[in-house]
Amino acid sequence: MEPTQGDALSRASSVRVDEHRRRSSSGEPVRSAADAALTMLDEAGLGQPIMEMEHQKQHAEQNETIERLQTEFYERTGALKAQHQEALRERDEKLERWKKVHQKTLNQLRHENVELRKSLKDRGTKIEKLGRLAKVAKKVLKEFTIVDGMEEGSAILVEE
Repeated sequence: MEPTQGDALSRASSVRVDEHRRRSSSGEPVRSAADAALTMLDEAGLGQPIMEMEHQKQHAEQNETIERLQTEFYERTGALKAQHQEALRERDEKLERWKKVHQKTLNQLRHENVELRKSLKDRGTKIEKLGRLAKVAKKVLKEFTIVDGMEEGSAILVEE
């Protein structure tokens, strides 16, 4: 198992306290106020609680960093989710607009189809009437005969 950052801090604090103890036991003079404070704390048996306090401070800093990163992560994912929702809404709006245009075009085509059928039906009816008239005209023409010497436009009706 690899040592954690807290273990390293604890060892560093322990090394400082041990170094301070060595200096003070060898009779070396106190160099700074920090050394004097360490001497007092060591004599009072507070060296270990200080190391624990430093470890707790470092742990608190790590927790703050983790919380800050989590907050940033949640903000970014929230922003991405909002962008995604916006893109979905825009896509749905485009789809609805396309459907409306498509439906309008479809309705126009249906209307044109109905009109075309009506027109074709009317034409068919007219052609049918003309066909009946043509049959009648053909019958009538059979009944007329052209007599020799008469002009083509002046035929007489011969009853048989």
